[in-house]
Amino acid sequence: GINAEYMGSIMQRLPSAPTGGRRQIKVIANYFPVVFKGSIIRYKVNIEPLVQQHQFDLYIRILRAAREQLRDLLQFYIPQSFVLYSPTSFQGASWTSEPVEVENVRYTLTLDKLSVIEVSDPATVQMLGRLFKQVQRRLGFKEINRAYYNPKAEEKMPSHHITIWPGYITALKPLGDRILINIDLHFKVIREQSVLQEILELLRLFNQSQEKVQRELKGMTIMATYAKKMYRIDDIVWSITPQDFFESLTGEMVTFLDYYKRRWDINIKDKRQPLLLHRNRTGPVREVLLIPELCVMTGLPPSKLADRDLMGKIANITKLRPEKTLEKARGLINALDANAPVAQLLKEWKLEIKQEPLVFDTNKLDAGKAIMGTREGSQREEFSWENTQDLARKIQTVMHSTPVLRKVGVICSERESKALEDFMEHLLEANKMFGRPFQEKPVRFLVQNDRDDNEWRRRLESFFKENQSVEFIFAILPGRKKAAPQYLAVKKWLMEKGVPSQVILASTISAGRNLRSIVNMCVMQVAAKVGYVPWITNELPFSDRPTLIVGIDYSRRRNSKSILAVCATMDKNFAKYWCDYKLTEGDTLVPLDLQGLMEGAFRNFILRHKMLPETLIILRDGLPEGSQATIAEKEINAIKLAEDKVLTSQEGIRMRLLYVGVTRRVHAKFFKSETNKIENPPQGTVVEAPIAGTDDFFLVSQRVPDMKGSAIPSHFRIIHNELAPPNDQARKKEVLEKLELLIYKLCYMYYNTVGPTKVPAPVHYARALSKFVSLFTREETVSYTHLRAHETPEHLVCRLLLEKKKTEIINNLDISDHLR
Repeated sequence: GINAEYMGSIMQRLPSAPTGGRRQIKVIANYFPVVFKGSIIRYKVNIEPLVQQHQFDLYIRILRAAREQLRDLLQFYIPQSFVLYSPTSFQGASWTSEPVEVENVRYTLTLDKLSVIEVSDPATVQMLGRLFKQVQRRLGFKEINRAYYNPKAEEKMPSHHITIWPGYITALKPLGDRILINIDLHFKVIREQSVLQEILELLRLFNQSQEKVQRELKGMTIMATYAKKMYRIDDIVWSITPQDFFESLTGEMVTFLDYYKRRWDINIKDKRQPLLLHRNRTGPVREVLLIPELCVMTGLPPSKLADRDLMGKIANITKLRPEKTLEKARGLINALDANAPVAQLLKEWKLEIKQEPLVFDTNKLDAGKAIMGTREGSQREEFSWENTQDLARKIQTVMHSTPVLRKVGVICSERESKALEDFMEHLLEANKMFGRPFQEKPVRFLVQNDRDDNEWRRRLESFFKENQSVEFIFAILPGRKKAAPQYLAVKKWLMEKGVPSQVILASTISAGRNLRSIVNMCVMQVAAKVGYVPWITNELPFSDRPTLIVGIDYSRRRNSKSILAVCATMDKNFAKYWCDYKLTEGDTLVPLDLQGLMEGAFRNFILRHKMLPETLIILRDGLPEGSQATIAEKEINAIKLAEDKVLTSQEGIRMRLLYVGVTRRVHAKFFKSETNKIENPPQGTVVEAPIAGTDDFFLVSQRVPDMKGSAIPSHFRIIHNELAPPNDQARKKEVLEKLELLIYKLCYMYYNTVGPTKVPAPVHYARALSKFVSLFTREETVSYTHLRAHETPEHLVCRLLLEKKKTEIINNLDISDHLR
């Protein structure tokens, strides 16, 4: 804990940076009021002979055996962990059932009335959540993870061999004496390709390696076509085929061939195929064996991601305009009302979902100004982030700080020599405009056989022998966007050499569209990669005192080591970074790994500033919603231990920690409601109450044109706050508003794009670093087609990958390559 004297002292040092301009706007949320007019009674379930808490499967089977008696008594009920909830009451304080038999044992149930639960009771939300799952199943929806999909409304794309199921994700939220239901749209892609076809293709790709095929498919979601039911592949059982016997639920020994013929009238063609294993978490049947031939893959295959025609057609179905999004959300309420048995069930529970969504006032933040460099002694150029026309062109001016590079190389294949000439022409023009960051004319060198990775490496080696002290390399590569075959080979060689680089596609140059702007942005990325600053944002909160902002990303990789990435700001403008990463075993972050990385961040800050920061802001990406507090506590302890270790050689007061959980994927949607037209909210829209609490908020940082779908906000939650006493609500509100503005302004500080990103730059860089490391640490050999599924336009080269001494200060991340 923190004592009062210490807390009082740090409050005197709370940064006084402005909270920025705010203006009020009216928004609609995809939250609908749930009117609850009845009461819910909670019953304790006692069973004789005694059933222990851990025997939950047995408990469920006993309830099923007593189902008719319970329905006669209560009519409707929801079971939950040895408790029943029902809108029906019976006379007396308890009731005992007639004996029921399960596994040759006779059991009796006794229900004891416990209490009537209120709307504000957390148990009410849990119980109603189970009820809404039940009614969606009654509508014929299929459950996959947390979503429910309607196969009856499927959209077929025969020419692309896929089908799209529309669906919903719902969540209940208590709001004082009422409850809201959040209804968000969700979609599932079902392929026509069978799992058996996928297995055979992977066996060919991996030289018949069953182990690699198993690693590739483990964790995938598939659909059994005969039952339209989803399963997860937990294993592939190569030793069992459809010709083998298994014991059915009736106790009969039968082959899989005979079972599917009798039960589903299906003749299995491939009698030697392996079987797929799915493990149920609950229920009497814990393991299910599936026939690959009778199951299909879900999700888009990597080869389809580059199909612009297909992706456009999918977007027309899944990326709906704001008014359509709300209309489809109401569609679930209409479906509940139109289905007579479901409507009757809701009526018995005295529940009604209103058609009109929640409308309320909120705020729009101002991003402030971009600050660039100076020309010939004039003042720094400034312009508004939000109100500048043609921002991409406006930002192509003298950088805030311009690098000085003497030796720069440009590598290209001989057959792309025309693209090289065009690139060089625009590069030399950009060099003049940006104040000559390249002191000497970049040296070009060509590759003859551009399809051979080794030829690229040999040509690079010879260039570096002929040219000493090369500081940067431009690589013009053949291939399509995100699929340049030599990308990995060239990048890896240059990383080992310790030279930052920028990749551009020859096809992008040859297309000729916006080539000047593309080259100009490349030069700005070069500046960031070698430790300089293209631009900054004005009036950043917390910047007037020594502050360290750390973005943390923990990427769990299926069947491979996970990646913990840390990116920490190293200057007062939050524009230069130190970064590092750690490969970890298992599915959970190891606090000791985080402690080591944070020690590195602290030591590098001390090397630069000769002191520790006064304020430490952690932006932790990807915390699971259900266990944020538990995980955060362990990570905060690791951060404190890192601070303790560094403080052994440092004097001064401890840092004030603000630990913030960042969630990118949320189901809340907000729409502008100041006219009769439903539109996306403006960039900078921040939402607190009534959807968020006193310690969290939603932020829409990007402007999304209505025709491109509905804006998706990010969610930020303060989990640990040492900047405000726990009971000082005014101070907590002040810190929250400063954090909101800081995060929004940091969304404009990612140097691989113009304009805001979805999350603040430190978080974006940490995620990009994880993705880049993932490319170079995959343990199995994969095809380029498969690799494309893992690539993003935000590949980040961490300069720590390039340097042998990790104790040196790293002025900036080697910003991501954009394969334009």
